Amino acid sequence: MAEWHVVYQVFGGAPLAAGPVCVRAAVLRDDLGELREGALSVDGVVLAVGARVTLRGAVCTVLGSGHIQPGMPLLDVIETEGEARDLILLQQEDSGEMLYVYPQGAPHAPGMVALIVDLAPLGYRLDAGCPLGLVAGTEILTPTGARKVQTLVAGDRVLDASGAERVVIWAGVAEVDLDPHTSNSVAPVRFEVGALGAGHPMRPLKLSPLQHLPLPEPGAGEALCLGPALGFVGLPGVRMAHLTGRLAYHHLLLDRHALILANGAAVESLYPCPEIIARLAPERRVEVHAALAAAGHAGRTYPSLAETLGVWQTRRALALWPEAIPEPEIRLAG
Repeated sequence: MAEWHVVYQVFGGAPLAAGPVCVRAAVLRDDLGELREGALSVDGVVLAVGARVTLRGAVCTVLGSGHIQPGMPLLDVIETEGEARDLILLQQEDSGEMLYVYPQGAPHAPGMVALIVDLAPLGYRLDAGCPLGLVAGTEILTPTGARKVQTLVAGDRVLDASGAERVVIWAGVAEVDLDPHTSNSVAPVRFEVGALGAGHPMRPLKLSPLQHLPLPEPGAGEALCLGPALGFVGLPGVRMAHLTGRLAYHHLLLDRHALILANGAAVESLYPCPEIIARLAPERRVEVHAALAAAGHAGRTYPSLAETLGVWQTRRALALWPEAIPEPEIRLAG
């Protein structure tokens, strides 16, 4: 069973959909309970309609999926405003409660009075639109100087954050198509110069939303933690760059899990746990397993560098919870 960290609410209003129907309706804010978060346990990454999953230990049935967007009053009608979020509708088997699950985080807009819900009897792929990596053009520090990430191949060496040399055992790329209506989950997060501290990064850095990087320097006795880039959005100089066009995300698997220097900022190399490998295309998974075996990791655990946090855990650690993720800027890719 795979576990995914999600945010959700109990829906207390009249059921919008409890069967194979399509629904578009306004849901009053007061009909939704407080935001909660927890582990969604599923068999694989696909939530099929009718499948049974577990959310915080409670067995639930998948009813459908869709989108949810803040609704704002305009004269005598409610108009959508703000960023739409993916929505999964579950029904808890014991209590019959309807649960609105937000795999990308909850929708929010100041002053919203309702939420506009679009639901359909469709399954949901939890890894859809969640590539990992660094945008093409990002410069990686190597023993011979900075090199663009797309030029690195297996056998090349890079420097980790401590200055030690690490060997690239596999280099991959995932291409995504972006548009202003459907790419919220795949658009990169942009870190301006100095957003992570003086000189970090030295040049603007764009990472995929789930690319991990270290949280600010831990205090005495505290362990290093890694959080997804999306969790940093809202810090000064960090926002979603909602591009349009075609974008390539590059990932580097090293002989050891490490922090590499990308445009002068420390970011995580690819960590090949089952959840991460599941996000890769099938042929890429075969390549990764072969690379791990050739590097001596066959049948052995690939050690993790540090504890990893989910989006909302990261936002709490950075004192950004429960603030909303700011609206993205929309620009052309390239």
